[in-house]
Amino acid sequence: MKKLLSLNLILAISMSLIVGCTSTTPFPPSNNKIPTNTSTSSQLIITEMQFVFAGGDPLVKELISERVQKFNIQYPEYQINEISSGSGPYLDFVKTQDAIGEFPDILDSRNTAIWVEGDKLAELPDSVVALLNAPPTYNDRYYVAPLSLPLPSLGIFYNKALFDDLNLEEPTTYGEFEVLCDTIAENGLVPMVQGGKDIWHIGFLWSHLWNEMVTRENPNWIVDKHAGRVSFTDENVQMMIKKYASLYEKNYIDKDWLVTPDNQLVSYLLTEKAAMFFSGSWMINQVAEADPSFELGWFPLPDQSGDISLVYATSLAGFALSKEASLNPDKVACFEAFTQFWYADENYIPYIEAVVAIPATNTNEPIEYKSSFPDEFNLALSQAVFESPEWSTFWDENTLPSGFRNITYTSFQNMIKNGRSSEELGVLLDQYWTIKLQ
Repeated sequence: MKKLLSLNLILAISMSLIVGCTSTTPFPPSNNKIPTNTSTSSQLIITEMQFVFAGGDPLVKELISERVQKFNIQYPEYQINEISSGSGPYLDFVKTQDAIGEFPDILDSRNTAIWVEGDKLAELPDSVVALLNAPPTYNDRYYVAPLSLPLPSLGIFYNKALFDDLNLEEPTTYGEFEVLCDTIAENGLVPMVQGGKDIWHIGFLWSHLWNEMVTRENPNWIVDKHAGRVSFTDENVQMMIKKYASLYEKNYIDKDWLVTPDNQLVSYLLTEKAAMFFSGSWMINQVAEADPSFELGWFPLPDQSGDISLVYATSLAGFALSKEASLNPDKVACFEAFTQFWYADENYIPYIEAVVAIPATNTNEPIEYKSSFPDEFNLALSQAVFESPEWSTFWDENTLPSGFRNITYTSFQNMIKNGRSSEELGVLLDQYWTIKLQ
């Protein structure tokens, strides 16, 4: 019997080497499934699929890679080849894959409206939809299965011990936040670090301030922009841009922000190269893994009046099946098997706990977070006067022009780097909007 098991193990390893794998650290298989081989020969027929996902966040990248590898081991009749993007714009990465004729079979879809309108995505199989709790729709159809649902966690993470040493308190107004930053700087420390090398990181504060100063005032701003009724030179948008730019002008953000990648934020905080950063719940366990004894704090960034606006809502994002792959029954079966594997409690609950998020399924399994942060996020949500998705994740009539988000963040970076004015940026963004719609 032991010889037979050894032989089966050698066969499984050999097959995985034949088809290849893009990562190197699978976690151990459990309850290995032995498929029924219906071919006329003894050779196992393998269905391969290409899976592209955003690789900018190291924790999420590791978690996804682990599960793909475990799936490949547990289901040897299927082989999912993972392809993660780098730290650059994810949309550009996927567009490049598409341009060279390699649009993925499975996509971690972040710009779903673009791909649906481009006839690149298929509707989700009914078996996948049935796994989910109220998944998002586009034109009343299901195209994405969310990897998870967010907590309202975008805010300021800070070094608690450092705050205690300097007798600092969490601010209740934006003015108090500025005083806080000044006090930190007066003590010879950098108030904030920002991963500005990764363009999507620029969007965290942009989305927060946009919600606070633009969307809160006009939830249909993007609709109005499409209709020509609003402009990036309008007073509320200009005030928002100037408020963001003031963080750099007052040296609240580390001078090396433009060359600092997102994955260096934890190091900055732990070594006291900076006291704070603005990010989300996925950073919590990264800090804990780097230093289990580190005391991490969090607070929502208030406005001048002390009101709290939060970036919070389900977005049109998640696992998507390509239109081309949907024409192949074997690939559809592989996609169904992978999503069922992903959302199985033994695989899914640890993922949710690691990224500190909410399940997208109807699971009844308890979520055991390792900290009290979810309670803090929910308290902030109960106190918030406004919550809305990131400005770039709306869909239907509120969708930004294709690629406009990245143009906005790059243009803002250039404005800060080159000392341009907010008015110049506003004019430039209006021009880019027109060009993108042509």
